[in-house]
Amino acid sequence: MLKRLAVHLSHYSLGTLLVIIAGLVSFPIFTRVFSVEQYGAMSLVTSTLLLATVVGKFGMQHSIVRFHEEMRAGKTPETARQFFATVVIGMGVVGAVISLVWLALSQVIPESWWSHPGMHGLFALTAVLILVRVMDSAQMNLLRAQHLSGWYSVYNVIRRYAILAGALGAVFLVSPTLEGFFGGTLLAELLTTGFVAWYLWKRHEMGGSQFSPRLFKAMALFGIPMVAYEFAGVILNIGDRYVIQSVMGSGPLGTYAAAFNMCEYIQSVLSTALSLAVTPMYTRLWEEQGREATQVFVEKVLRYYLLGTVAIVTAMWLVGGQLLVLLASAKYEPGAVVIPPVIAAMALDGAMPVVGAGLFLAKQTKKLMVLVILSAALNMSLNLFMVPQFGLLGAGLSFLCSMVFLATGVSVLGAHTLPVRFPVIALLKYAGSGFVAFQVARWMVPPGGVATIFAALGMGALVYAALVLLLDEPVRAVVRVVWQKVRSRSA
Repeated sequence: MLKRLAVHLSHYSLGTLLVIIAGLVSFPIFTRVFSVEQYGAMSLVTSTLLLATVVGKFGMQHSIVRFHEEMRAGKTPETARQFFATVVIGMGVVGAVISLVWLALSQVIPESWWSHPGMHGLFALTAVLILVRVMDSAQMNLLRAQHLSGWYSVYNVIRRYAILAGALGAVFLVSPTLEGFFGGTLLAELLTTGFVAWYLWKRHEMGGSQFSPRLFKAMALFGIPMVAYEFAGVILNIGDRYVIQSVMGSGPLGTYAAAFNMCEYIQSVLSTALSLAVTPMYTRLWEEQGREATQVFVEKVLRYYLLGTVAIVTAMWLVGGQLLVLLASAKYEPGAVVIPPVIAAMALDGAMPVVGAGLFLAKQTKKLMVLVILSAALNMSLNLFMVPQFGLLGAGLSFLCSMVFLATGVSVLGAHTLPVRFPVIALLKYAGSGFVAFQVARWMVPPGGVATIFAALGMGALVYAALVLLLDEPVRAVVRVVWQKVRSRSA
């Protein structure tokens, strides 16, 4: 099972890495083309669209993976064709309704609330993106549920680079404004998502008659609590931007968004790939082999996730500030103060699908929803106090405290169905190795230009790898197995 996970993880990781490269290409371009205030406004539009899209998805994206395994195992009366038709038609109708509702609502909100001119036009232009992104979520989760990690990654990469080309083309050839950026993005997403939707419709011979009200109701009942869960999760991740905008203005929001986005690009190489690969796998393992086999698998995954994520957090603490200036330019340097708490919080967020596996498997979405809502409320409350007192650092610390609360709650409640033993000793070894690597690299490679960033990362990686191999027998065992396979193939 771990071998199969490694295959899927490699597909998702490669796809995610290519998507992140696209983000890293666009990141320094748009942070320079737009002013800090415009970048803050762009972040506000993107965040608001994300909230509306969460509602439009109706929680069905979470139901797809869970119910596909039941359909595949013959535990539901619907065929595969009915399953596909119910997902595509159901999510399409709900997404269209929410797009129209947001289009109307966004035009009656006073533009003074946004502290940036032209927001009404931007929201009108991008309202249709809600439907497009709902359909994109349906398609990608159908691929994920079928364990088609290769096709998932291919589609995701093509879509991301089409969006990059559309946005860059519009900004440089048509209009160097936010309207140009979102217009190019809209055109690219319409073309890529529309083509795949048409292909799925033809391939599976779907039609209105294949729609199953029974299945849609069951998936909706599972998914609706996840709407509140995901909505609160988005507030947990980006709600601080509304507080920063209100208290500090678009300029500080732009610097915060740039630092946050950079951390997200880096951490998602590991956490996004893990989340996409591991959930369908432990769901199938649970259905086919039961609790004990699932527990062993999940605990192994958690151990190796901690190994990788400690390395990423250490690297960002070491060179995050220099990397932000290199990629975004010096005008975003004030945002570097939030990198340590934000990257640590994102590392905790990435572990949720593993430590909370029991909640997902037991379909206890209401408990998960309550936890995330409480975490989001905690985050917003802390931000309202911390941002006026400590500025951007207050927002980063509020995010970290909220993620600690959420990770603890998910782990405790999920243990009733699937107890996951946290590898405390292993984490202490990895954290200690990371601390030593950080100190050695900072001492031997003082801050400087681009070359010093790579030199510091290289030094830190060597020290971290050496210490982990010295201290952790399971890692040494994996390395020995890999080395033996390499030698046998080369012989």
